[in-house]
Amino acid sequence: MRHSTVLIALLILGVIPTAQAQFEEAFEVCSIKIDSEERLACYDRFAASFEEPDSMSAVAIEESILPYAPEGLASDGPNYLGISNAQKFSARGDRGEQNHVEFNLSVKYPLFINNASVRNGSNEGLSIRWPERAYFIYNGAYDFHALNNLNNIPRLNDEKLDWYRSAPVISRDQNPGLALEWDLVSDGSSRFRLGVMHHSNGQQKSYDDNPGPGEEDAAEAEKQRLINEINVLIAGPEGEDYALQSLSRSSNYVTLRYQHILQGRVDGEAGWKQYQFELRPYYFGVDDEVFWEDGSSSRSKITDYDGMRFLWEHYDENSVLNLGGKLFGQSSYAFIKRVELKSGTQGIKNLRQISAKLSAGWKFKNLVLMGYYFNGYGKEISSYHYRSQHWGLGLEFR
Repeated sequence: MRHSTVLIALLILGVIPTAQAQFEEAFEVCSIKIDSEERLACYDRFAASFEEPDSMSAVAIEESILPYAPEGLASDGPNYLGISNAQKFSARGDRGEQNHVEFNLSVKYPLFINNASVRNGSNEGLSIRWPERAYFIYNGAYDFHALNNLNNIPRLNDEKLDWYRSAPVISRDQNPGLALEWDLVSDGSSRFRLGVMHHSNGQQKSYDDNPGPGEEDAAEAEKQRLINEINVLIAGPEGEDYALQSLSRSSNYVTLRYQHILQGRVDGEAGWKQYQFELRPYYFGVDDEVFWEDGSSSRSKITDYDGMRFLWEHYDENSVLNLGGKLFGQSSYAFIKRVELKSGTQGIKNLRQISAKLSAGWKFKNLVLMGYYFNGYGKEISSYHYRSQHWGLGLEFR
């Protein structure tokens, strides 16, 4: 509706002056013709030229505007609210946790829109030029203990562990940043993004890793207390649920992303089809030392498990599994398929540490019912080096 309003306004602003000028010219030229048939033919010629202007048609104007006019807050990826079932693992090295409710938020806000390169057709290839768009981006993931008996909270020395006292929120994954975006072709179907992002678990460091003179013993005691609490989780019913403890984990990184839109014009609408490649070649300000474990795992880094990503998705209105479209004949219904993969960037060995998330669902007008299965690393930044397994079902918004 917003795009249609803009289009109508542009057409009105452009057509009214043209119509007035053509009417005045027609009156001046045609009215002086004495023969009635010649006079009518003259008016007909002006009418034909008005109906078929040399300028862009309404369809061409609409096609040129729609991909390049994000006027406010929009989705950068799927937003999700649902129930997650977490598999329990018995082997050390795999992470288990309780069932919970998940809320994922992914939005972008345009700080700058360069429509000039779109209008003059200069946005071909990745030449040295101004980007078409600049965005503020925020991705956040929040887990809630809304489905469990909080009386079963793990204890240390007969006292409940502190982080459960802030229930129901048990995990806060924060991922804000700034990004520039270039169109590689004029229709906007191929895009390149360059951004700088921050990623953290939303926790505050609860011990001093840079103690001053005379504070070393107190800092070491606080560090050992954290290690003891984590070991309780490892041995207890929660599994290796490190996201609950209040130790800060964070990093900053550069992102390079190529997006190719195969079908559709509006993200998340029926017919939408795309794939993306993302590379995170440079991490800085990284706080990812696994200090609570001895041996090789204490030397694991985020780049061993993340840094290269791939996404493919299709809102398929022609699928045999498009139940709403088949039953009700609605073109706005679609069967959704999505594949997300990620791996580390530190060598061939990282391919053994690949993570995968498979999603499938149905779009019924504006209602999207989505299910997913995740198996891999990095469910939370607090425990990126432990494999976890989840499946979930909920509603997706875009």
